[in-house]
Amino acid sequence: MDASMHGVRGQVDGRRIRRLHIPMARAESEMQTSERNQPKQNAWNKGESELVLVQLERLLASHHFKLSKKYPILLRYLVEKTLGGESHLLKERTIGVEVFDRTPDYNTAEDPVVRTTVAEIRKRIAQYYHEDTHNSELRIELTAGSYIPEFHFSTPLQLPPHANSGITETTPQSEAVSAASDSELPTAAKQRQALGPWIALGFFLLVLVSFGAWKAWQWYTISPVETVWAPFIGSHSPVLICIGRPGSTTSEDTHDTTLLDHINQVNALTYDDVMALLDVTDIMRAHAQSFLVKSSAKTTFSDLQEGSTIYVGALDNTWTLRAMKSLRYQFDEVSSGKIQITDHRDHKQNDWIVDQNGVYPNLNRDYAIIARFQNPETDKTVMLVGGIGGDGTKAAAKFLARPGDLKEIANKLQHNRNLKNFEIVLGTQLINGSPGPPRVLAIEIW
Repeated sequence: MDASMHGVRGQVDGRRIRRLHIPMARAESEMQTSERNQPKQNAWNKGESELVLVQLERLLASHHFKLSKKYPILLRYLVEKTLGGESHLLKERTIGVEVFDRTPDYNTAEDPVVRTTVAEIRKRIAQYYHEDTHNSELRIELTAGSYIPEFHFSTPLQLPPHANSGITETTPQSEAVSAASDSELPTAAKQRQALGPWIALGFFLLVLVSFGAWKAWQWYTISPVETVWAPFIGSHSPVLICIGRPGSTTSEDTHDTTLLDHINQVNALTYDDVMALLDVTDIMRAHAQSFLVKSSAKTTFSDLQEGSTIYVGALDNTWTLRAMKSLRYQFDEVSSGKIQITDHRDHKQNDWIVDQNGVYPNLNRDYAIIARFQNPETDKTVMLVGGIGGDGTKAAAKFLARPGDLKEIANKLQHNRNLKNFEIVLGTQLINGSPGPPRVLAIEIW
């Protein structure tokens, strides 16, 4: 029922949007026609273009691009348009129409396919040049806020042999002049000639220092969200999101299952887990990462072996509880209905306890665990997002979406690349039944 209602609303909204955007589309079309009638900007010469295209193929053949379809197509389009002197046409709407087959009047605010794809390309290019083996290569860059690629030649142009056809060869007479005796050169010229190698060395050192500063700037401009979620938002295969289900429900329909039973039991999810799921999927969508959502009851061990997994929910997610058995901090039932986050390494006493038998409106705090680690059972990277109660799960998901909250853990991961795993214990105060800002109680990183 919900799906059909959603479909009807979408059609109504679609008709309304098209009516509102017809004048804008006509104006945009006229503007694009005017742009195409403008003279071309200066195209790159043949030798430079060939060097850029060779580097483009090298970049697209790397593991950062070769398993994708849309990223190489868009990057090739942007590079070829720029080399052809048509960079003035590289506007969001034009790219959406020519590369992604959108209609000329499509709403760029509601469909950010161009922006998200370019952001992902920009990230993959940065990852490519971050590898030491590519430091000296010609650089193709997409600066933030622009769709026009820039090309940086780190060394003097070495043109391919067949690109020299338009270059005038040295004549014997010019060779004779260049071979003249040093004694015929003025003294000042000799001094400049002697300083030449030192000037070249100084220039080389300046370029080297500038490049190092640029790399440092690039490293520190990676957002905390991208740092923490890096193993997931850079995946070439869909990320599995495994969401918990209440323990009283059944996992399969039977021959006598009614429609109400199917809705209330077989497909039942808690509201708090769904809200946390939305925050997680928003992060995936913002980075153009594909994903698949399954309930914990429908998830198999084979599913978990396919790739990276995000577990949403704790006590209602059996896979969460199983995966975290190797972690320092775990959920334990200390007495009937009382759940505590305990330190399994140092066994320190704490008050991170929630009494599930308590009256809900009277509860004033909840606790959660966030963890990113290599699951020893599957040898895959997992992210765990779960609280003792649903409010803790919601607070944990919000924490993972806020750059300010993630700054501390992101800085530690960026400054020591040998650190791959972390576990964070969070506490949140409940205010009128809603979780307040989460507070970090403990961090374990290894």
